[in-house]
Amino acid sequence: GLLNAAGIPRPLYATLDADGPGGRRVGHFAEGMTLEETITEWVPDKRVSFSIRIPPQGDSLSIFRKHVMGSGHVRFVEAAYTLQPLGGGKTKLTLASTYELQSEVNNYGRLWGQILLSDFQDRLLAVIAMTIAVCSQNGTSCIICRCERLL
Repeated sequence: GLLNAAGIPRPLYATLDADGPGGRRVGHFAEGMTLEETITEWVPDKRVSFSIRIPPQGDSLSIFRKHVMGSGHVRFVEAAYTLQPLGGGKTKLTLASTYELQSEVNNYGRLWGQILLSDFQDRLLAVIAMTIAVCSQNGTSCIICRCERLL
């Protein structure tokens, strides 16, 4: 589809060096892309927030990586995962991101930014859900489960 052609990176896995504020999480994505996050808020079983740093990503020519991740027009401020108990052993996971857009075509850029970032977040949440399901079935623990304290 269009968003795949734009080069929206596929999330692969994340690592976490410590629980709680100050802990560092690195998200690893297809084609070698990474996001470096520092935990700014940690409320066990309820919420975790990160500040985001995007290290240089190399010379990829994908639209997303060139115009969103590496342009300087978009600055990611933070991301937060929130858990909401739904009853019956189910939990709703919400991901919210804050970013700043600096462009001479902010309205146009905002529209495309929302489309691309929404797809990016949907992919990330799908990987988290799949990982949790596999870990739950196997009775094992994983870095995503430990990091987000999802279930």
